[in-house]
Amino acid sequence: MLQDFELAINSNFLKKHDELENIKIISKKGFKNIFLWWGDEDDNTKKVKLCKKLGLNIVFAHLEYKNVNNLWTTGIEGDQLVENYKKQFKLLQKCNIPIAVTRAQRTPNPPPISAVGLKRFKELVFWAEKYNVILAIENSWRLDYIDYLFENISSPNFKICYDSGHDHAFTHAKFDFNKYKNKIVAIHLHDNNGEQDQHRLPFDGNIDWKSVIKKIQLSGYDGTVTLELTFKEEFYKGKSIEEFIELSFERGALLAEMFKENSKNNKPKGIVVAGFGAIGKTWLGEHYPNIIDMESGFYAHINKGFEQIDVEKRKGTTYRPANPQWPENYFKAIVEARKHYDVVLTSMHWDLLKFYEDNNIPYYLAFPEQGSEQVLANRCYARGNNQNFTEKMIKNVKIWNEKLKEYHPIKILLISKDEYLENVLKKEGIC
Repeated sequence: MLQDFELAINSNFLKKHDELENIKIISKKGFKNIFLWWGDEDDNTKKVKLCKKLGLNIVFAHLEYKNVNNLWTTGIEGDQLVENYKKQFKLLQKCNIPIAVTRAQRTPNPPPISAVGLKRFKELVFWAEKYNVILAIENSWRLDYIDYLFENISSPNFKICYDSGHDHAFTHAKFDFNKYKNKIVAIHLHDNNGEQDQHRLPFDGNIDWKSVIKKIQLSGYDGTVTLELTFKEEFYKGKSIEEFIELSFERGALLAEMFKENSKNNKPKGIVVAGFGAIGKTWLGEHYPNIIDMESGFYAHINKGFEQIDVEKRKGTTYRPANPQWPENYFKAIVEARKHYDVVLTSMHWDLLKFYEDNNIPYYLAFPEQGSEQVLANRCYARGNNQNFTEKMIKNVKIWNEKLKEYHPIKILLISKDEYLENVLKKEGIC
């Protein structure tokens, strides 16, 4: 989980103004993160180069959406937008920008939900997967369009961008955070009067920020505190651009402090981490009193009579009878363990991941990076695993890497060759 609650802001906060100048001002006023307006007519690569030069991390790109209603109607315009987005995904991959944000519709009364619209969004998700970009749909006037898409499309590359101002002015706080738990990968934070989409500074409107922040964090979001603001003279008359961005940073810092305080007061219990073998789950369970390692072998097999044999030496053998209560006994034990431990480490077999998702249990996946096979094999032999177990596990590093795409964890925690699970969990603030 994010510890510093870093701030980000949009590059297009001042319309019809040189966006490169906007970026320079943002950098000078304390921001370390930014999201870029990815306009069709813009030289977006020039923006990316400037951000890199200034040391600004690009958290996501906001795609042009003025023609997005055409996705729902038959005709060449919708097909052209799909092709355009496909090109943008390819460019985003080249620029190492992980997320592309757009809308499902851009007006209060868009064209009806349609089969052709679903077909086109499925095609967009296909290309997002191909180019390793996450397509995040922003909530706007009509939540039913988002509901329809997510009921019919399931992909780790298809997520949500939550917009606080839209939720407040357009749908009056009806966005269902529970329905989209662990699907929010980007946020737009801005304020308004509850009637118009004003993109004002936080605390200049009447949004209940304490409530919004609590809901965002309970949904599983742990990214940057991202502002999406517009510098309008009617609201900020007499202020210079620089003064507005300074004030933006101050207000963002107040939100970040609220995120931090809420996180401290509501630290979740029973965080589930489903992990691959030989990454250090057992060691964590032995050295951290608030962490339990749910060794699956104790539930998948009858172990009575084999207590004198070391646990690691039992793995990969055939002499232990199968437990007829497996895997339900394992599921029940994990659910119970979550009540008593801050972190619950489990195996990552596919029936278990399906159980998590079917029962809305958020989980992390801890998996070794490709090329770690020899390091893992050495660890297995050092702890007493036999050849059968070790060779099977090593083959699964490559096989399972592809299958992971079918599941939807909070996050995949990649473990490099020189790391153990403890290193990664510390980085995430989990232990």
